[in-house]
Amino acid sequence: MHKKLYKAGKVWVAMAVVTATAILGANTASAESTNSAQTSGNQAAYAAANSSENTSGSTAVQSGSDTTSSSQNAVSTSSSNAQSANQNVNVQDNQQAAGKSARDVALDKYASQHVSGYIYSPDVSTANGGYNWFENGQLFTGFRYYMGTYYWFVDGVRQNAGWRQAWGMTYYTDDNGRAVQGHRNINGQDFYFGNDGTYYLRSSGYLYDGSSQNGGYRWYENGKLFTGFRYYMGTFYWFVDGVRQNAGWRQAWGMTYYTDDNGRAVQGTRIIDGRLYDFGNDNSYYSRPVNGYVWDGSSQNGGYRWYDNGNLYTGFKYYMGTFYWFIDGVRQNAGWRQAWGMTYYTDDQGRAVQGRRWIDGGQYFFGTNNSFFLRTNKYVADNDGVYFAGGDGRFLTGSQNIYGRSVSFFGDGRLNTDGLDINFPHWSLNQGALGAPEGCEGVSFQMALSAKGKRVPSLQEIYNRIGYGDGVSPYQGFNGNPFGGARPYTTTVLAAPLAAKLNNAFGVQTEDITGAGPNEILAQLLSYNPVISYIPWDFQVGAGRDHFHVQMIYGYRNGGFLVADPLQYARGANYWISTGEWWYLNSHLQPVGFGAPASQNVAVI
Repeated sequence: MHKKLYKAGKVWVAMAVVTATAILGANTASAESTNSAQTSGNQAAYAAANSSENTSGSTAVQSGSDTTSSSQNAVSTSSSNAQSANQNVNVQDNQQAAGKSARDVALDKYASQHVSGYIYSPDVSTANGGYNWFENGQLFTGFRYYMGTYYWFVDGVRQNAGWRQAWGMTYYTDDNGRAVQGHRNINGQDFYFGNDGTYYLRSSGYLYDGSSQNGGYRWYENGKLFTGFRYYMGTFYWFVDGVRQNAGWRQAWGMTYYTDDNGRAVQGTRIIDGRLYDFGNDNSYYSRPVNGYVWDGSSQNGGYRWYDNGNLYTGFKYYMGTFYWFIDGVRQNAGWRQAWGMTYYTDDQGRAVQGRRWIDGGQYFFGTNNSFFLRTNKYVADNDGVYFAGGDGRFLTGSQNIYGRSVSFFGDGRLNTDGLDINFPHWSLNQGALGAPEGCEGVSFQMALSAKGKRVPSLQEIYNRIGYGDGVSPYQGFNGNPFGGARPYTTTVLAAPLAAKLNNAFGVQTEDITGAGPNEILAQLLSYNPVISYIPWDFQVGAGRDHFHVQMIYGYRNGGFLVADPLQYARGANYWISTGEWWYLNSHLQPVGFGAPASQNVAVI
């Protein structure tokens, strides 16, 4: 052993410091087998250190003295020191008599001496041969570097094998309490603690470290206990200080997540604390607003309700091909509904109805174009007939005067067309004479404006508004030059862009009514609206030649339409055509070079 001086009061005392191989190493028993002379020498040194005064000379033992000389030096103190030591013993006896244990008395003694190091102190603990680590008189817990490595102490007692946390790192000590390094297999798992004298764990993953939770496993990242999500065994788990958590809300990557009772991040829809949440189904796991018709366990409609951006929704939602009406997420049944400034009706399944419907003894019309709203104060039509919906939407019956024209309706609301005669005064115009051999659409629009009593602009004005050119798609404007010659393929503008470009221009509105049958055309004429209709110039349809042409319908008589032809060729400037023939031609006409919808028509309102 070697000795180290420390000061106790006014006296320097030699303190024995035993080498690591004798005390901290594997041969711990050698420290316990130290001869009695050494023990008595140490005890004498401690007794001298407790003397309150020592003025009769130094008791320091020279370094290198053997055990016997150490004992002799310690014993050969001055008579005054011996007397002081005896007094100190009396003090200890008094403290013990006052109720303090021998261990507490010893701890008080070391505290007053501010001792530091690996001190022989069997009166504090007999573990490891009676040696304990003190720091400034206090039993120490943590690592201390000694004799070339780190040892782990708890309340001064050197520990053996186990995991340790210090300085924000994780360490492992072997059976002798020494911090390990290099590769180690611990309980069947491989760990790496570096080889640079730093000793801390470098490994990552779900590692067994003997902790008290989750069977002793914790998650490490580069040797540090990890907090956050980690992907493991096919899903994400949430860890706090390495410990896998159970059910709860989690914040990560700017998103919100929820983990189940096993700590796994959930996905899909989940009811948590009585509220529905959506965590996706794409392995992203984060919470997002609930949308759609989803099961939340409610008491109606089989537990399904409609959510919109996380909130129970009131209003119409499109679902499975139609609109349904919801109140606080619950699908409603039959009833009148108000939405978007319109009136609707839902059937017993909550679906918005369309077409003609008998409701509470009256007939109503909700359109046939998937718009579903109630029509009021207008002529309406379906394949069975033409009707007039009054101010409340109910069909009129009997004799009526509508828009200044006397008409009559059957008991079911259908218009009686017997004797009906509609014939709008209009200009008859010839597209060739107007310098527009391909401009039948513009000339038909001019004639419709004249029938509406509006100013008739030039064809150049009209086509400038529509837009034309070789690079213009017929789905966007006029493809080609309306003022030029014919080409191998059709030069035209289709009904939808024609209505869109001319709407609210030149004092009128234009509506694309593509798909209209004879009854809807008649309903437009009854409303004083001429119709631009796509009718073949030669009244032929099919492949082999370009039949495409546009004309204007301006009247009705005896089951047929009155038509003004801007080409003024096959049947003259104005002619009569049965509604059946018109319907066939209109629904089968196709351009050359590209496809087009059937039954193209534009109402000029």
